[in-house]
Amino acid sequence: MGTLVVEDRIAELDRKLDFIVDSLTFVLLEKFVVMEMRKQSSWSKTEPELYYWRTVSGQEVDIVLEDSTGQLVGIEVKAGATLQREQPSRAPDSGR
Repeated sequence: MGTLVVEDRIAELDRKLDFIVDSLTFVLLEKFVVMEMRKQSSWSKTEPELYYWRTVSGQEVDIVLEDSTGQLVGIEVKAGATLQREQPSRAPDSGR
């Protein structure tokens, strides 16, 4: 094997490892946020239920809070260094 082939293989493995670490980091962050939301809601006056929402086509909301009156709040967990303000849109197929 030539040096260039080995360097290319190392670079490819490094990219794969970065992807795995990023994916694992996001999963752990999402689980942490859900656990914290559960703890916080346990003493809340509204006592919301926590749900996860996903359509057949793959659109999702990470955490959906619902109070006793049926009011819904969607929370999207993001693992990024930079936040961008996006216009929230209606959830497709929500019927609301």
